[in-house]
Amino acid sequence: PGLALNWKASDKWNLSLGGRVEKLRFRLDNKGIAPKGIGEDRSYLVFGGITYSFSRQAVVSLVGGVDLDGQVRLEDKKGQRIAREDYNPAGFFGFAFIFRF
Repeated sequence: PGLALNWKASDKWNLSLGGRVEKLRFRLDNKGIAPKGIGEDRSYLVFGGITYSFSRQAVVSLVGGVDLDGQVRLEDKKGQRIAREDYNPAGFFGFAFIFRF
């Protein structure tokens, strides 16, 4: 999920630029500092990609970007905030090869 702009530069090349907001909430187990508490990870992702089509059956794609303004939160089981911590931007990179037959 997110928003991406794609540009078909030629029959073989496709370029993309996009972004999205990630917010993951999850329940914790009954051990540790916040038994049955709630964890949350929130960040903004900006990414770009390039795809090359060798043929209709074979395609290779590269994607890379950065995870910005990351924040983790810890709440008790009633939803009261225990801790909040910001984290530094983190880069990511991916590669895919698709072969259809």
